[in-house]
Formats: sequence, C-alpha cells, structure tokens
Amino acid sequence: MAMARPRFLPQVEELESLCVPAVFGVNSLDDTQDANLGDGFAADVMGNTTLRAAIEEGNALAGADSIIFNLLAGPQTVTLGKALPIITAAGGAISIDGTTQPGYDPAHIPLVMISCAGADIGIHIQAGGSTIKGLGIVGYGTAGIFLDGGKDNHVYNNLIGIDRDGKVNGESDGIDILDSMNNEIGSVTFADFNVISGAEGTGISIRGTSSGNAVHNNLIGTNLIGSAR
Repeated sequence: MAMARPRFLPQVEELESLCVPAVFGVNSLDDTQDANLGDGFAADVMGNTTLRAAIEEGNALAGADSIIFNLLAGPQTVTLGKALPIITAAGGAISIDGTTQPGYDPAHIPLVMISCAGADIGIHIQAGGSTIKGLGIVGYGTAGIFLDGGKDNHVYNNLIGIDRDGKVNGESDGIDILDSMNNEIGSVTFADFNVISGAEGTGISIRGTSSGNAVHNNLIGTNLIGSAR
C-alpha cells in the first residue's frame, strides 16, 4: 500500500496594510464638510470636494495625502466660515498645492486665495512632512500658517497677509513656528520665495524648542515685487 504523501499546509501571515497616498481635487469654493469620513472621496453632501472636506478626509486616512485644485480657471477665493481642521500628526502629512489650479502662471501670483475672515489661523499643521505652496492666505487673526510641533514641513511660493492685488490683509504673525524642527520656509531657489506682509506681529516667528529651521529668500513686509511698502 502506497504511503500517503504528507500534506503541506502553507502558513498565512498577516501583511501590513499598505497606505496608498490619496489625491483630492478641490472643485468647489464652498466651505462644507466631508459627508463620509474615511471613504476616500472627500465629498460633501452634494458630491463636491471642498478644501475643508479634503483636509478632513486626509486626516481620516493614514499616510501622506495631496490636495490639488481644479476650480474654474483663473483667480478664485475660498472664504472660510470657521477655522479649517488642523492637519494632524495622526492623519499624516498633507500637501496643499495651489500651483495646480488651472491657469496658474509661475510668476509667483497665486490664483487660489484663502480668506480667513472666520478663523484666527489660516492653516494649522501638527503633522510633519507637509507642504503648503502656491496659496494666498489673508484675513487671519493670529497666524497665516502655524507649524505646531512636528518637523520637516515646507512652505513656499505663498502670499501671506497680502492678496494678489497687493492689498495687505493679515494680523499678528505671518508664519508661526512653535516647538517644530527642520522646516523650510522659502527655498534656496529664489523663485520659491514667500511674500509675507501686513503682519502687526512678526513676519516669521520661531519659538519654543524649535530648531534646525531654514528661512530662505522670503520677502517680508514688502509689496509683491519686493519694494518697501
């Protein structure tokens, strides 16, 4: 009688879940919330993607995510009714790229403006590795961009406290860095400068245990072309 061959029972090991970066395209100027957090779509109840919904969905998903803009071509303004969600460490890095707006001309005049009339802070970041570029941020009360802990964030090609027409509209600090390390504000490439103006406080404030931060080639307290106001 032939002997039965021993059965081979493969072992199944649990694999780490893969975090695939999501890309959310903002197509609405509304300030409405994500209707279904964590579904990967960043859509409000009308099915549109707002900046608020995109940040909320990015926070709900693990890993790094990107927010791009696909509004009607040309200059557009997102008016906030309240503060945007904090970009949290738990949700991971988020890149918000205003240079993706249709019609963008790399002449350092952002097409997408964020009017923060209902918010003290324009963009509040606790997650490391985030990027903010190609945006105009005006009308804030405390800071246009607040780097609150975390590290390795990049902020460049933005107008902060000054709009695309050169009108100043900001209070307190332009960029506030608190207990945050190794961030880059502007770039060694001059074309990547930020224009930070209209601040009643400090253009760029670096405080607390912050260290290793690099500030390059920014125009602070000037008009759009770098002349003194």
